[in-house]
Amino acid sequence: MSTLRIRPRLVAIIAFIILAAAAVQTGAARASVTALTVAQAIVTQDGSTGSVAGFIVGEPVSATSVNRSGFAGDTAIAIADTASETSTTKMLYVQVTTACRSTFGLRTTPSLLGKQIDVTGSLSPYFS
Repeated sequence: MSTLRIRPRLVAIIAFIILAAAAVQTGAARASVTALTVAQAIVTQDGSTGSVAGFIVGEPVSATSVNRSGFAGDTAIAIADTASETSTTKMLYVQVTTACRSTFGLRTTPSLLGKQIDVTGSLSPYFS
């Protein structure tokens, strides 16, 4: 898999649940999907299903803290609109389902940090 895309923004610490069917989209496949920005996803926490594009910026460990190295698990990632984002208020926390952990978990695959991804799932609060 090449470029990944995820975007975060988090005020009440919001998350996007990656569905088992979620896949990294590249090239033409990405062009056919209208993905929300992380900022848009944060204000659309209504339980609907949607796609969000952003950069993996770390592993959430609390509502106000994200690890950028020394990853402890594969259960969640934080995404943002930019790869250098450090403010948790601008991040979206994404729960990584069991089926996706070996591919998207940062403990298993730390090289994903800074990569762009598209994720699809339920726009619901997580880590709040």
